[in-house]
Parts: sequence; structure tokens; C-alpha cells
Amino acid sequence: MKTQKGQALILIALGIVVMIGFAALAIDGGNAFADRRHAQNAADTSALAAALAKINNENWIQAAMERAASNTYDDNGVTNVVDVYNPPIEGLYACPAANCNEYIQVIIVSRVDTWFARIVGMEQITNRVQAVARAKPWKPYYDGHAVVSLSPGDGKSNTPEFEFNGSASTVGVSGSGVFINSQDNCVMKTNGSPDVTIPYITTAGTICEATGIPTSSGPQYPYPPSYPHLADICSKPNAVQVSGDFPKSNTPENLPSNTIYCISGSFKVTNTNTVLNGTGITFVVQGEVVINGGTLNLSSPSSLPLFYLPYAADKFKADGTSLDNQHNVTISGNAGTILTGQVLAPASHCSVNGTGDTNPLKGQLICYTVSLGGDALAQIQYNDSDNMDEPPQIELTQ
Repeated sequence: MKTQKGQALILIALGIVVMIGFAALAIDGGNAFADRRHAQNAADTSALAAALAKINNENWIQAAMERAASNTYDDNGVTNVVDVYNPPIEGLYACPAANCNEYIQVIIVSRVDTWFARIVGMEQITNRVQAVARAKPWKPYYDGHAVVSLSPGDGKSNTPEFEFNGSASTVGVSGSGVFINSQDNCVMKTNGSPDVTIPYITTAGTICEATGIPTSSGPQYPYPPSYPHLADICSKPNAVQVSGDFPKSNTPENLPSNTIYCISGSFKVTNTNTVLNGTGITFVVQGEVVINGGTLNLSSPSSLPLFYLPYAADKFKADGTSLDNQHNVTISGNAGTILTGQVLAPASHCSVNGTGDTNPLKGQLICYTVSLGGDALAQIQYNDSDNMDEPPQIELTQ
């Protein structure tokens, strides 16, 4: 009869190997997983720190390295390596991707020593993680077009989003051109025979009238737009709440500088004797804006518009038209009126019927639909320094 002595030792030895394998998986694998999660968090925060530094014209590589080191990844070349790239060297945001120079990539390679896995020859586990953040710099709204019609179009050829009006008037835009956001077949029309002088017209749709103005195609901007930095504009310390229309009979001629007027009614100047002066002024208007007379000398701060007609971005119909704050903006000023700053009325129709030759509207006109001309000279002069720019943004994209 054959003996079976010693077989238990074999089974125990095999069991020990299996147990060590499970221990390696549980302990070494757990350590590697925890390190990977920690490294990913470090890469994310490092990329954001670099993006913020880049926007502020600071040393973005140093900012990324310091943030990584504060999370124990000090680029010592032994336990970890940290690399920072602008633009990214791989992935969706590497060149030739659009705006690739706005993206910063942080790659962290981390090596984790093992405890049990080294019994089977694996002394280290390597993790490689990456993060990409976008540093979107200050830039003019809507690429610096002087006049912007934001309507995405209604699919009809007989309802143009941009009009030139008048028979003897001159319609002029200088310093930049016009952008028509509609994708319709006929986005523009001319009523009468105004003398139009505009450097160029860019549109997402089709211009079906020959005007002699250079035209080009451009991508459509999203609608409805979003202006998050203006969401709390009337909660700022320098905001003044105005009930009803403005100006009132007791409104002073010289407005306090750097003041935001939050008007529940309309901004109306129709009296030729009205005089208003002010620098660093913003009017947030829930009603319409009508300027047809008076003598106004108003300019906005560099970080805010001159006129803003806020709206609720969630109150839109299926065709994209707004249900909120569709009040018109009508500027029929005269040579004695000087308006400097941005008119931001994304759900409104804006008409500029006269501004005077020596004192054009010095700003950027951004509205849902636009008409220029009428029975008087209409001049718009664009200079980026006169307008609120789109603020910089940082975001984690990958």
C-alpha cells in the first residue's frame, strides 16, 4: 500500500502561493489604485493652477510644478516624473486642434513600490495619468465685430435679421465689421438707398442682395448666449435700484462715476432739454431703451457694458426666440450726444437711426436683430478699448 505522506505539504505550499497572490492583489493593487487616484487629483489641480497662472501672465510651468509638489509629486525622477506641456503633446487638444495653444497638459508618472508582488519579480507598479485645462484669455466679445445680430434665424427667407434703411442717410461702421448669426438663405435686406460704408460682413447664412460690401462665411455662435459674470450685476455695492423709468425729473445732469443703474422700467430720453453726463456708467434696463433727443455724454467702465438688457436664458421658444425682455433699443441721437460702450441686448431688436457725424456710437452693438439707417446719419465706431471684453476662463477639459 502506497503512502500519501508529504502531499499535505504540497497543498500547503500551493495555498501559501495563492494567499500571497491574493495579498499582493489586495495590498499592492490597493496601493497602486490609491496612488493613481491621488496622482489624478494632483494632475487636475496642477493643470488648473497652470491655466490660472497663464491667464495672469505668470510662470505657468512653475505654478503646475509647485501644485504637484504640494501633492507629493515633486518630479524627483525616481518615484515620480511631472511634465507640463502647452500645447498638449497628445490627445484631443494637441495641435492642429482648434485653439490648441489655450490648453495645458500635465502628465504625472508615478512608481509605487510593492510588498508582496516582488516575490514574483514585480518590484514596482507604474501609474501614468494626465489632465488638460484650458486657459481662455481675455478677448473681445464675438471676435470683435462692431455690430452683431445674434438671431440664429427662423428658416424663412422673407424675415431678414439685419436691415439697412433710409433713402438719403449714410450708414457707416468703422474699426470692424458686421456679423449676422442667422443661417437663413436671406439674412439681410436694404430698404431705400442708403449710402452704406462697412469694411465687411460675415454671416453664418447667405446674403441674397448684392451690396458691394465684402462678405465671408463664419460659424454660428450658440444661442441663447450666456453671460455668467453679469448674473449678479445688480447685487454689486455700486448698484443703484431705480423703480420705473429713468431719468426722472430730479435726476442730476452729472451722474456719479462708476455707478450701475438697475432700472425696473425703461431708459427714455425724448426731451431735447435733457442733459446727462457720466463716466464708468452702466444701465441695466428691464424695459426699452429710447434715445431721441437731449444731450448725453455717457461712457461705460471697461469691465461692463453701457446698456444691458438682461434676459432669462431658459425662457425660449422652440424656434430660439426669447420670451423675456424683448424690448427694443432705439438710438436716434444727434451730434450733441456721445455714447461710448457696449450695447448688449441679446433678445431685443435694435435700431440705430442717427448718431451724428462727429459723435458716432463708439462701441459694440449686440442684439437679436438689427436695423441701421433710418432718416438720419447712423455711424458706429468700434474700438476694443471702449467695450467690455469676454472675461478669461479656466476649465478642466480632460
